[in-house]
Amino acid sequence: MYILIAVTIHKQFTDLLSHYGFSVSPTTATHQAGGTIDAVVTRCEVTDVSRGAECQPSVSVNDVGLSDHHLLIWSLRARKLSTPTQTASRRFWRQLDVDQLREQLKASTLCQTDKWPDDIDDMAAMYESELNTLLDCLIPSRVVTLRPRPSDPWFDDECREAKRLTRRLERAYSAVCRRAASQVNTSASADVVATNTAWYAQRRNYRDLGRRKSHAFWCATVKSERESPSKLWRSVNLLLGRGKPPTSSDINVDEFSKFFHDKVDAVKQSTTGALDPTFSTNRSGVSLVTFTPVSVSCQPFVVCLTKALLQTRFRSR
Repeated sequence: MYILIAVTIHKQFTDLLSHYGFSVSPTTATHQAGGTIDAVVTRCEVTDVSRGAECQPSVSVNDVGLSDHHLLIWSLRARKLSTPTQTASRRFWRQLDVDQLREQLKASTLCQTDKWPDDIDDMAAMYESELNTLLDCLIPSRVVTLRPRPSDPWFDDECREAKRLTRRLERAYSAVCRRAASQVNTSASADVVATNTAWYAQRRNYRDLGRRKSHAFWCATVKSERESPSKLWRSVNLLLGRGKPPTSSDINVDEFSKFFHDKVDAVKQSTTGALDPTFSTNRSGVSLVTFTPVSVSCQPFVVCLTKALLQTRFRSR
């Protein structure tokens, strides 16, 4: 009886994990007294569905003598997804010499009124052309690679302002360090210490702010979606970093549509010429009058019985 209950509970546990996309790797006994107490649970995304159980991590159980629980060792093939990149043209405005730009503007056509065209459109085109020519000489544009990252839902304007302040103090500390390297005196060392202290304090405040915002956001989300399991589970997936899987380029829309059309055609072909389904009527005197409440302990049995009856009925058709 004990073995039957244990097997039933184990099956319910594995079915629950499988329903939410998880699987349990098989192991030997993980406790000195016997039994599999510790389990290795992995998401189905990290396994190859086409190969089935062969792709589950191989778990070795070792008794190292430090505890009544054994040590579980396994390995996984980690795959890092490539982040989509974008290219853009940028000018490094911090490298612009304002005095040099002013001198070149005075010598350009923009400051010679006698060379201005009469048409307003030609004047706007000349302004853009001359200014771009000067900027290309002083700070030529460069193609940079951008890796856009999605922002956290709790990252609001207060977090953005704290981040900008942290980066500004970091740049100030780097600039003071460069100036101190060229001149060695007491005031330079004091400036380095002061800017370093300010940067470190702001960085701690920024991290504390992020943790508070994240904690408050997810607590409010779980509380508001407590009555909707589907929304709550979707939010938990987002919290775990799973989110929406990236679009795969292995299959396109036409192949996807052709697969379902072929599937429907194959089913129609296999059922061509089959007999019409038959239905049996209830016996005389049999009717459903009332419903009997089911206890919590009997619910797994009722679900399994209903599933078996449905499968038997569909097979009979």
